[in-house]
Amino acid sequence: MIVDTHCHLHFDAFNEDREEVIRRAREAGVKYMVNVGTDLETNQAAHDLAKQHDFIFSTAGLHPHSSHEATEADLRSIENFVIEKKPKAIGEIGIDYFKSEADPETQKKVFSRMLRLALENNLPVIVHSRNAFKDTLDIIKAETGGK
Repeated sequence: MIVDTHCHLHFDAFNEDREEVIRRAREAGVKYMVNVGTDLETNQAAHDLAKQHDFIFSTAGLHPHSSHEATEADLRSIENFVIEKKPKAIGEIGIDYFKSEADPETQKKVFSRMLRLALENNLPVIVHSRNAFKDTLDIIKAETGGK
């Protein structure tokens, strides 16, 4: 069985041919797709697309590239979204020291908070880590009690 565990079918790049891309993936043998949210807007878009297709599952997260733009109200909105919409995972979350404009401390703080949200809702996580392996692993261990 083929499962695409990380796609962003709701991104604007697919506006012209989204359904064709989905059809081709299915014809190629992709049984399930995990459509990954990265911020408030894309979390909702991923959810909406998943409602249209029973083989697409959505997630909700806050990508490290957007972590510095999120307000406390935004973080609470993501938490409420998770409770209300019941995504299948939390993500895309993590730390990126290569491309992100967000400072490391903000990324770490948001990553920790999103990990706690996953734990509170018994959900798996989709982690983005680039040039940040040690910090990513240290935070995961800290938030999960080393499990």
